[in-house]
Amino acid sequence: MNIQPKNIRKLTAFEREADLIEGLQTGHRIAFDEAYRKYHPVMLRVAAKYASTAVAEDIAQEAWLAAIGAIASFEGRSSLKTWLCRIVTNKAFNTYREKRPEFPATPSLAMLSDQSAENQGVLPVISANRNSLCRRPETGSAFRLK
Repeated sequence: MNIQPKNIRKLTAFEREADLIEGLQTGHRIAFDEAYRKYHPVMLRVAAKYASTAVAEDIAQEAWLAAIGAIASFEGRSSLKTWLCRIVTNKAFNTYREKRPEFPATPSLAMLSDQSAENQGVLPVISANRNSLCRRPETGSAFRLK
């Protein structure tokens, strides 16, 4: 007769979070493997809230690099999971900032060549919205569009 428990829980060397953090701070490879196994799926889900699946993978990998580089400064004021998720969120915001389109500070050539009466003599400084600041080239005076 073969009697074995149905649910055997695999014990790890880093059962407690404090032991895992200490292992990461001392550079144990097993600690990193355990942290990656435990937290990477959560980090991917957080990143996927801000970006596509492919970009979320990149964000999570960049977050791991940043976390491993900064683990010595981890103070334990939050859980390791919270700290890692905050790094992911920051990386996602930085990725968004780097990839968002910039509004030109000067008018485009199409705007300069527009000879319509409403655009005659008016050069927008930034054309981001309807209340953009504009300047008259002949006087340099500023006004807002209404």
